[in-house]
Amino acid sequence: MKPTYPKGGLAVGAILLVSFCATSVRVQGADLKTINVEESYVVDGQPVSLRQNLGETVIKLDAASADTVTEIRTTANGTYAETRKLDKQSALFSVLPPVQPTTETSQSVVDELNTDARVVYAYPVFVNPATGLRVFLNDEIVVCFNQSPGDVPSGLDPSLGLTLAESLSAANRIYVFRLKDPKNSNPFRICQSLLANNLVVWAEPNIAQEGQALGYPPNDTLLGLEW
Repeated sequence: MKPTYPKGGLAVGAILLVSFCATSVRVQGADLKTINVEESYVVDGQPVSLRQNLGETVIKLDAASADTVTEIRTTANGTYAETRKLDKQSALFSVLPPVQPTTETSQSVVDELNTDARVVYAYPVFVNPATGLRVFLNDEIVVCFNQSPGDVPSGLDPSLGLTLAESLSAANRIYVFRLKDPKNSNPFRICQSLLANNLVVWAEPNIAQEGQALGYPPNDTLLGLEW
């Protein structure tokens, strides 16, 4: 799996002002919204399969609500209680009993949370069966192009609803895009559609992945001095 690239590595400057010569590619009839129990994306030409961890949802709250909302109640499906902050605005929420985390209830909770005006997006939490680690979606896609783009969106299908957020590596032609309407977008499907564009080398959701504790203590005697 490619590592999630750190944000803010490179500035976005005049490189945004030039335009592609190629024509955008549209995938006819593509469903860019529905999120399935099992999803996948491609890394180095190989699919990475994920499945939903039913009963868990990753939520991003708007800036005004991020520090005040610690619990969100859904009318039909019980309560989602914050269990872990992922960053300043995002948190992992899990369903509390008596609601059982089935496919249907999990989807209905996600749908209802996405109607909350305080919620920027709500996505199911996924698990990588190969590692057992959880994967958290967000509203970003990382794309590598096969030529140096400038005004990148001009070469992409506008129906994908992407806006250029930043350049990660101008030298390697790697850029981060943000979903304009994340509540109605499946990042996996967006990546699949991007791969149909001959300008795109690879496209991956800019996911966060759960860390894995080491099974042994590190032997670095200066570990305590590290930041």
